Amino acid sequence: SRSQIMTRPLHRLAILTKKPAVYCLTLIMLFVQNGYHSAIQLARLHAASPSPGSSDGFVSHSDLDEITTLSAIVPSLIVHPERKLARFKARLRAGKNESAEEEEDESIDSDDGDEDDTQKSDMGTEDSDDDPPPLSGDVMIFPPSDTPPCFSQVIVRLNPPPSTVLERQRLGLAEEKCYGLLVRDDLILSSAYCASQVETVEVPQTFSGQKTAASRATYHVGPHAVGFVEVDTPKYHRNSGMPRKRLFLGSNPKKKPRLYCDNDRPVASALPIGNLNSTNPTWVPTVALRSHLRNVLWDTDLNSTAELTDGVIKWHIMKQSKAELFQAIEDWKEKWRGGPGSVDVSHPVVYGPLLEAEDPRGHRYHVCFNLWRSRWKNEDPFSGIPFFDWLDFGPAQSLSFPINPGEDHELYGVDLAEHLAETCMKKNFNQKKKVKYFTEDESKEYAVDLRPYNDGQNVRMTYVESGEPVINEENDLLWVWGLDRTLYAIEEGNQIGHSTLIASKPALSAGEAKTGLNGRLKAVSFNSGHYKPGAEYFVAFYNWMLEQGLNVSSVDWYLRSSWNRTRYKKAVMSGKKITKEIL
Repeated sequence: SRSQIMTRPLHRLAILTKKPAVYCLTLIMLFVQNGYHSAIQLARLHAASPSPGSSDGFVSHSDLDEITTLSAIVPSLIVHPERKLARFKARLRAGKNESAEEEEDESIDSDDGDEDDTQKSDMGTEDSDDDPPPLSGDVMIFPPSDTPPCFSQVIVRLNPPPSTVLERQRLGLAEEKCYGLLVRDDLILSSAYCASQVETVEVPQTFSGQKTAASRATYHVGPHAVGFVEVDTPKYHRNSGMPRKRLFLGSNPKKKPRLYCDNDRPVASALPIGNLNSTNPTWVPTVALRSHLRNVLWDTDLNSTAELTDGVIKWHIMKQSKAELFQAIEDWKEKWRGGPGSVDVSHPVVYGPLLEAEDPRGHRYHVCFNLWRSRWKNEDPFSGIPFFDWLDFGPAQSLSFPINPGEDHELYGVDLAEHLAETCMKKNFNQKKKVKYFTEDESKEYAVDLRPYNDGQNVRMTYVESGEPVINEENDLLWVWGLDRTLYAIEEGNQIGHSTLIASKPALSAGEAKTGLNGRLKAVSFNSGHYKPGAEYFVAFYNWMLEQGLNVSSVDWYLRSSWNRTRYKKAVMSGKKITKEIL
């Protein structure tokens, strides 16, 4: 049987195949499965075997004719018998590769009884890099009757190099179609033969054009060899950094059908591998590959996963508890948190600025994130989907507004509720309300100086690079005082916020300002929805201006309503450095 041929050592096969017909059939199967060297070893051992028989040893031309005849009646074993046999005959007659044959004979001609190391009998054994690749010619076959509709997005085409295509055309051979199953965006399962030939892959509705691919490993499952193909793809799951999982693998190989849909989710409990012209493939159980597969989904995960979609393709993630997902957001705060004496976007209760900074879709408006997160947090039952996945690819895709104006008038007030509903509706939120984040070079263009002006009676704001005065025309100036004590200012705009100037990094303080003719600083406030500075950050900025020799009394100071403004106003009116004693 085929399995016996693949599991027995060569010196045993030589004794058991003395009858010419059995010998020739074995030679065909061995050549197809393990390549030229294994077949030539069997031929030499056959000639030297001690068992009596009618064969005169080394394969003759009449034997080759019989092999050709046999190949016509065993098409399930060979995809291209004519090409393989022509190459086999040429090598036999020309006596090529003698050195390679002798090296392999050394281990086989010894009478120690050890099995040939090139034979792979264990299920799931990986081929070593030194062994010839197991080019069986088998391909994956997807008969229409056995392929459900949900597999349309996970059946992929594997393309060989152009040189191979041209060579096949030159030899007059039929077009070779290789397919595989897309387990993850970066991993395809196929036959070992197709995996060894692949150069690019075509994935339906996923990649524009073709993506580079390479065979990563080959594993034997009984008499068959399954190939793992690694795909070079940029489409990664945006939150976990892991490739998107597209296919469920079945743990029960006896379950029929082997390819089926579970609520439109594709599940494969076996891989259909066989001859190119066959309509009845051999089903190779996927569970046999379990020890070699990591970070994939199995049918036992069906009840623990959530489906995501971008409107075209679908993928699946494992659900998480509310506590796990809330903690993941809390962990982001460490990334954006500043040291003592600084302000940052990681606030204890308000999450909008933090989510804006982390937003993988391009820093959408922070106020809207507060509302969308509240809706995600309070959904019942909880989806178990990470926030950004829920918002862009999960249940929130069908939601137009983060709040219902009719129900939230009491909470926000009529005017504010209707304004937020309009501003944060999905279409505006995704397309219009994005905040631009400057690079370090872009930020330098908006670095400003504060200098004495008009004989020290006033304060003037100018750009560091050009020396030109900073004049706000329509909107207030947004200012941020960086950790290196560099002051940045920019006029507020549609895509401009405090987070724009230093890309949401920690700062010493932040607020708004007004300037007049020639850049005279008229007023300063500490209003910032991103940084929310406390009174101590006003004190630090105020005292810094005094240290620069600036007339702070010439500036109108607008203090936040949450502070004890009375005592700070008295301190400001004194024109002196603010200390605990003054307060």
